Amino acid sequence: MIKSLKYIKSKKGVSEMVSYVLLVVIALGLAGGIYSWMSIHATEDKEEKCADDVAIMIKEYSCDDVNKIISLKVENKGYFNMDGFFIKGAKELDTLPAILLRTNELSQDLVVDGRYDFQTPFGPGEVAVANFSYTNAIPLKTIRIQPFVLGVNNIQLCENKVTTEISGCN
Repeated sequence: MIKSLKYIKSKKGVSEMVSYVLLVVIALGLAGGIYSWMSIHATEDKEEKCADDVAIMIKEYSCDDVNKIISLKVENKGYFNMDGFFIKGAKELDTLPAILLRTNELSQDLVVDGRYDFQTPFGPGEVAVANFSYTNAIPLKTIRIQPFVLGVNNIQLCENKVTTEISGCN
C-alpha cells in the first residue's frame, strides 16, 4: 500500500510538470502566431516613403505683372527622383505661405491648385521651368515649395521645404 501511494504521488508530480510544459508551449505558440501576423500587417512599404535626401531648389524666378504669372526655374538638388511639388504663396513676408498657386502648364493632365506634376520622374541635377498664376495672391511676397513622390496608393510629402522671398510680383 505504501508503494502505491508513492507511485501516485510521483505520478502527480509528473502531471504537474506536463501541465507546465504545455502552458509554456501554448504561450510560445501564441507569441509566434502574433509575431507572424504583426509582421505581415504592420510592415511599412519602402516604395511609398519619401527619402530624406529628396531636395528641390529655386534657381531663378521671374514675374509677369501684366498676366500675373510667376515662372520658376527649379533644380533637383537631392539624390533621388521626385514626381512633383506643391507650391503656396503669401502676400506678407511674415506669414506662412498658404495661398495655393495654379499651374499654367498645358502639359499637366490634372490641374490641381498648388500642385505641379513632372511628366517624367525629375532626376537628380535636372532643371525644369514651371509657370504659375498668382492672381489670388497679389502682391506675391513669399513662395514655398515642397517636393513629393507618388506611391502606389498615395502621395508622400518630402520633409525638405523651400521658402523664398519674392520681389517684383505685384
